[in-house]
Amino acid sequence: SKNIALLRVNGISKKDVILIYLFEALLLGVISFVVSGYFSFVFSLELNLVFNSLLENNEIINIIKIKKDTLINVFKLIVVMSFFSGIVPSLFAANKNSLKVLKN
Repeated sequence: SKNIALLRVNGISKKDVILIYLFEALLLGVISFVVSGYFSFVFSLELNLVFNSLLENNEIINIIKIKKDTLINVFKLIVVMSFFSGIVPSLFAANKNSLKVLKN
């Protein structure tokens, strides 16, 4: 909160503080989507290999499938959730009294 107070003292508007928080929330959401998408893809390949080795016949079956449409929908959901999870902290930080924060 001291960083935000310093920005506010230096002339950053409340609107800019809100945009900074929302951008950080969206950036964290996108990064988490990329990391979780990568691990989901890798684990689905490994689990498919394990399941196929347990089958008696030698057919290769993709039991766990990750569809492109599902990834797009999950990405949209993550962006919306990140945006809404960043609204309250951004409003709270923008409305703090900068001088009181810097005194402490």
